[in-house]
Amino acid sequence: MDYYRARPWEISTAQGHMMASEAMDKLGSSLGFKIPALVYNNTFARLKHDSGFTYEILADRALESIGTEYRKTVLYDGGEIRPESITVVPGEVKVSSAAHWEGRTVPKTSTFSEDSREQVAAQIFDSGNDWTFTSLYKGSLNGARPFRIEQTTEEIPVHRLGMDNPILWASEIVLFEDELDDNGHCKLSFRIRSMQDCIFALIRLYLRVDHVLIRICDTRIFIDLSQNSVLREFQYKESTYEDLKKSGFDLSPQQVIHPRQSDLVYPNLQPLHMFKDKVLFE
Repeated sequence: MDYYRARPWEISTAQGHMMASEAMDKLGSSLGFKIPALVYNNTFARLKHDSGFTYEILADRALESIGTEYRKTVLYDGGEIRPESITVVPGEVKVSSAAHWEGRTVPKTSTFSEDSREQVAAQIFDSGNDWTFTSLYKGSLNGARPFRIEQTTEEIPVHRLGMDNPILWASEIVLFEDELDDNGHCKLSFRIRSMQDCIFALIRLYLRVDHVLIRICDTRIFIDLSQNSVLREFQYKESTYEDLKKSGFDLSPQQVIHPRQSDLVYPNLQPLHMFKDKVLFE
């Protein structure tokens, strides 16, 4: 386990071992759907403020977001924002051997701020659970005292994340991954780094369906150490192989096996959706 103290915050991360098959079967049964082939047991990240407020990244909670029932409960339609509220559900996709996208009448990206929200959502949810394991998990929040979440236009101050603000501590964990029956790769990871005056973290879902598309769902987390708040930015990006080839991006086998393939392709993906919120606590 890695541990670090950043003024009012205690940060701990742990990279567990691959979950045994018996435990995997039990977890999949409890969730009610197929789960990734590699789930790392006892893997977690925890940011705990002196006030008692806690931001956790947990593998079992991340897996829940794969299920369509979970997605129904966290959809944000203009009412109260919940800790894991989402405003987009990526459409389904078939492997390259299929003739076309599954559910072609459903847009690749569907937002739910329009009147057609229920109709579009029903088409997506009725199609079953997500075989690509596209987790939309943004983390789990708990507080000793009440906290609130509000939608915001506030930007993460990227100028504070440059080389002139040195990294004092950093850690990275992988929560789950899967080779999609040799049709690509899916991986959910968490990275965090602490500087003198702030903390920056990233929850990343990376999906590559070979010869079809590449998708990234990011939740960026920024904490100013002088404030009792957490600024979050959820971003969904996706491009087809065809579009990436047209842009000149290298889709060679060397890129596909690169350990940082998500970082390499990220700037070349089309941004399709963003949702920003802020968590405030006492």
